[in-house]
Amino acid sequence: MISSPLFASNRFDFVRPIARSVRRPLDRNINLTGDSRTANSIGTSGGVLFENYGHGAHYGFLTGGRVRISPQRLSATPGHTTAQWLANMQAYIAAGDVFMNLIGVNDRLASNNFSLTRSKRNVETGLRMQLDAGKIPIVIAELPTFGEYTLTGQQLINHMAMHEWYLSHVPDYGCIVVDPWPLMTAADYVDGLHWAQPGALKVAKCGAAPLIDLFGVPLSLPTYDEQYNATLAPGGWLTANPLMLGTAGVISASANGTGVCADGWNVAGSSWAGATVRCFKEPNPDGGEYQGFELGGTPTAAGSTLLLQYTMSLANLAAEDIVRGLAKTLWESLSGVGGVSIDLRVVDGATTYYKSLDRYAEGWQMAPGPESGPQETPYYTATGTETEIKLRAVVYGCQGVPIRGVVKVGNFAAEKVL
Repeated sequence: MISSPLFASNRFDFVRPIARSVRRPLDRNINLTGDSRTANSIGTSGGVLFENYGHGAHYGFLTGGRVRISPQRLSATPGHTTAQWLANMQAYIAAGDVFMNLIGVNDRLASNNFSLTRSKRNVETGLRMQLDAGKIPIVIAELPTFGEYTLTGQQLINHMAMHEWYLSHVPDYGCIVVDPWPLMTAADYVDGLHWAQPGALKVAKCGAAPLIDLFGVPLSLPTYDEQYNATLAPGGWLTANPLMLGTAGVISASANGTGVCADGWNVAGSSWAGATVRCFKEPNPDGGEYQGFELGGTPTAAGSTLLLQYTMSLANLAAEDIVRGLAKTLWESLSGVGGVSIDLRVVDGATTYYKSLDRYAEGWQMAPGPESGPQETPYYTATGTETEIKLRAVVYGCQGVPIRGVVKVGNFAAEKVL
């Protein structure tokens, strides 16, 4: 019996899973391009700090760790217009596969005063360069401005027309376009142009949706305990008890805390006077337990932080080793909290930090949640001369503001990036 011919639609359904299985994996280190709103995603003073008031810092958390960011792929410069963005595009497209683009608002400033057609042509040309280089462009379709950055007259008309052009025409070029504009309010901003954490999170939630579609594999978190061994388990954990089991850990007096802490870990406070914490444990469906914190009191000092920390063994590190921290983090009903982050605190003469979701500034509160997702620190390259490295989860308070809510941390470890 001769089988029926495979019609075009059937052939596509048959071939598509095969094509997916052999497609080259996308580089999960995504490119961020644009102006100061995107540049705010990463700070490099005293280490590498992924900042929670920049949209880029949230993409790993919101995508299940499918993507990451780095200073090397931050192609965003404060004050840049579409002309300057385009002038640098050849350098931007030298590496990476997926580009997150947000550009155009500086064209509207009186000092630049670009026409609508100039802005469109610059953006169209830059996106075409990305496509022709085999890249996947995602475009954020501009955002409203408030306060001192409120636009008026022709430039307000141009800004709104640019937003509509992004939505109606740019997808025709083969670009993915996302639209946070309807979600944004003046309360999401620090100054009417740059966001605080709640605004950055709204923008990032829109950008994260296509990233989840593009990147199929989430970040692998510690779901079992296998310690590092140079010969037998070079991919093992550099910190003990990643599943946060047991209750024999130490709650330091500085935490003003009660309850229990996981074996081998330490809870402490820094400038935490006036604030309190109840430390608790509960089952983690992804393996092991959560170390939980119920926050209370009112921090009376600036720079208040609650720390869950583990001091790594330096014997397992050599110069040029690349290290990162990983954790699953959850929070809900937060108030008076500036940020929830994991980091590597490195002492090597000076003290430097590698933070996954650093806070904006004293007094600026993050959205209350609930939120859950993985956090991954920036990569740290060892020198071999460190005197101390700590893996930490950090809750940032706000001076004089009652601190409330619940934070949970699980699947928490450091590892070498091989």
